[in-house]
Amino acid sequence: MRLFWILQKPLAAGQVRRYRLQPLKQTAPTPAPQVTCELKDKQLVVKVGSSPVLQYNHATLEAPASLDARYRRSGHIHPIYNPAGKSLTDDFPPDHAHQHGLFFPWVRTTHGEHEVDFWNQMGETGHIEHTKFVNKGISGNVFGQFSVQLTHRDITSKEQPVDVLRETRVIRVFNLRDYFLFDVDSYQNCVSENPLLIQQYHYGGLAIRGNRQWFKED
Repeated sequence: MRLFWILQKPLAAGQVRRYRLQPLKQTAPTPAPQVTCELKDKQLVVKVGSSPVLQYNHATLEAPASLDARYRRSGHIHPIYNPAGKSLTDDFPPDHAHQHGLFFPWVRTTHGEHEVDFWNQMGETGHIEHTKFVNKGISGNVFGQFSVQLTHRDITSKEQPVDVLRETRVIRVFNLRDYFLFDVDSYQNCVSENPLLIQQYHYGGLAIRGNRQWFKED
């Protein structure tokens, strides 16, 4: 058995707080889960109460007509909301159309003899897509979570694309109302005969694209 709870009061360094579990004298009704995962045709939405926290896009989202179709993307989180219901993230921004909400592409890598860039989609050397749900959603009163599998593919050779990385991503959203809190765990395994060399680059991999409204004067 594993138990999870959230500390309602701060616990300073060096302090100790003890908890005791004791059986109920009578069976209490099971409360409705406060963090819920709702799977839809194209997205999975996680809510705390009635407030959306984030949306995971498992279907491929096509680029707007004003952009190149190569910017299409699946397997990313957007929008991420604040408790007031405003989106903090953006998708297909006109000046950086390859940036999609919360996304995780390696920029400078080597796979065999190929230089593969999973970040810049217009280069057409690397591609990332949602593959399947490992878990379609667990709702609860402490947290809700879901897990997915993504494929990172070397598409340098259009005739023979190669699956390079298989990523399992676990997203856990906690039952907090004044602010939202969630964890993202990424487990990546090489599934190719050739290793993937991830070279040093100042971007790293995990990134968040902020809402375009942030760049306006008001």
